[in-house]
Amino acid sequence: MACNLCKDIMPVSATHFNGKLLICGTCVKDINPKKFKELAKGRTVYTFCPEMTHSSLLGYKLTTILRTCDIENIYVFTKDGSPHCEQILTTLQEAAENVNFDKNKLKYFVTKKGKFSEITDKTIRKSRNILEIEDLMKFNKLHKVIEILTGEEGCQNDKKETFESILEHFEEEIQELKEGLKNKNWKNIQEELGDILFNIFLFSKVAKNNNKFDIFDLFKTTSNKFINNHRQIFKNKTIK
Repeated sequence: MACNLCKDIMPVSATHFNGKLLICGTCVKDINPKKFKELAKGRTVYTFCPEMTHSSLLGYKLTTILRTCDIENIYVFTKDGSPHCEQILTTLQEAAENVNFDKNKLKYFVTKKGKFSEITDKTIRKSRNILEIEDLMKFNKLHKVIEILTGEEGCQNDKKETFESILEHFEEEIQELKEGLKNKNWKNIQEELGDILFNIFLFSKVAKNNNKFDIFDLFKTTSNKFINNHRQIFKNKTIK
């Protein structure tokens, strides 16, 4: 789709929106033209620049569009890490919730440094909760530590680890944990649990290198396993 077919969303009359739409930041068509072209296929493309127009005006516009127009579905495509582009995601989500628009008709996509991913509605909602993100960053820090240690300029010993060698570490750390519990040495208990956690992340990194799974797959499958094993507890609960 040629860029000259993209329309600024703000001047367009709310009565003119229908069918399948793509709403994107003004820069993404240049950042990732391949994915932009794929997402734009069969859609009317509208752009919005939060640097030029306040996002509250976009919110009013989207509320009217979602409430009055015959919209089949909407894709949103933005640059990840941009505080301006993030406003497009959260504004559309808020507008949809305000008018009870079916959020199954919304899909969110982001791109950054050649990477591309679909983002869930829950992730966008979570991005507003800074205190929770601060806690999640502690998990992310350990993940980054493993990435660096096993990377090109990392630790030669960690880069040589295998499933079998890490399993030996598990056995050693568990014995040390038992010793810490026996002695009621809580500082040592915390340290040994940390070593076990490190080796879980390291095992997952080796698995990723062998195209088996990564640490995020581990988080997901484990959460789902225990939710399914306790369906009576979780049946009326939404995990956000």
